[in-house]
Amino acid sequence: MEIRELTTEDVQSYQKKITELICENFMINFPFICGADQMAEEKYLDVVRFKEDGSAVLYGAFEKTIIGFLWAYEREVLGEKRLHLTNLIVDSNVRGKGIGRALIEKLHAAALERKVRKIELWATMSNENAVSFYRKCGYDIRRIQMEVEIGGDDAD
Repeated sequence: MEIRELTTEDVQSYQKKITELICENFMINFPFICGADQMAEEKYLDVVRFKEDGSAVLYGAFEKTIIGFLWAYEREVLGEKRLHLTNLIVDSNVRGKGIGRALIEKLHAAALERKVRKIELWATMSNENAVSFYRKCGYDIRRIQMEVEIGGDDAD
């Protein structure tokens, strides 16, 4: 297995597989959502845009083809430079083989290179595998996002 930074050419060449991985991620984290395919295509276009403007940190895991990828970007929170991990997705056929951890290690190295001391991410609480994985990688829960749905489809 090879882990390497994704080039613009990689992002274009592996568009279909990256979009499929993003779609799979949407369906795991938001099983109630309609239009995951369309949302994945839009998210892929975000990856392209962030890559083009230089703000993306993108790594891919390869075994003949791309089998996982990580997308993060730099941002500032309360005056502190951070990396926000947007997506870490490994093909469901090869999970549990250390690919996600290898991608996370690349992200940690990128943070050190950029002199960034914190990496943040959002995880869906119902995705217990992801929450457990991130905790094993040293991530702690620092904040909780709370929501309430007001009204229904017929609300004015």
